[in-house]
Amino acid sequence: EFALARQSQQGLFPVAVPELPGFAIAGASLPLQETGGDYWDAIPLPDGRFAIAIGDASGHGIAAALVMVETRTCLRALLAHADPDQVLALTNRRLREDLPAGHFVTLLLMTIDPRTRSVLYSNAGHCSGYVLDRHGELRAVLESTALPLGLEEEDNFPAGPVAILQPGDLVFLLTDGVAETTSSDGTFFDPQGALEVVRAHRHEGPQEIIESLFRALRDFSGDAVALDDITAVVIKVAATA
Repeated sequence: EFALARQSQQGLFPVAVPELPGFAIAGASLPLQETGGDYWDAIPLPDGRFAIAIGDASGHGIAAALVMVETRTCLRALLAHADPDQVLALTNRRLREDLPAGHFVTLLLMTIDPRTRSVLYSNAGHCSGYVLDRHGELRAVLESTALPLGLEEEDNFPAGPVAILQPGDLVFLLTDGVAETTSSDGTFFDPQGALEVVRAHRHEGPQEIIESLFRALRDFSGDAVALDDITAVVIKVAATA
């Protein structure tokens, strides 16, 4: 039954990401148990934009996975009709009705217009995302703009500053399981460690970057017990976009 649950949850992740001229996208998620509360998605929109989501439900296992199923359903139903701030407000309203007290979802939701390379995002209490330029320098930080979903009767999930991606830029998104991976002596990998790996492999494709990151996490943790699901998404803009 656990194996079936894991197979069902993995089926919720994108089988194939949108094919967009000038962009390459990859994501991966490793659950702590048979199922997990992490989520990522890549969703083409009717107006030519595409949406990227990455989230983390509180808790672990099947209960957290079920929460993310509901979150995914809300996002995919609403994204064709609203911008990220409105989508998060409506999703929060639904989760507030359904989640037990004290349970919540952190979520970073962005839309990218491939024609203008403009990024519009809202971040409900999730880990910051990062935009690196072609040289690996930090261009923008996609910080939290609101509380996590499901905690409060809140309709204000403001958008962060609009970012315009440049040729050669790289967008890196992660869940806190990446930053909170620990070594055998209790040291955290932390976001800077993740950024160093991504920066070192920035000339590779998104899938190869994520594989290098997950390999670095395994090497860093050694025999330490994993504490959380880990998920990462990488978006690269072609150098000649």
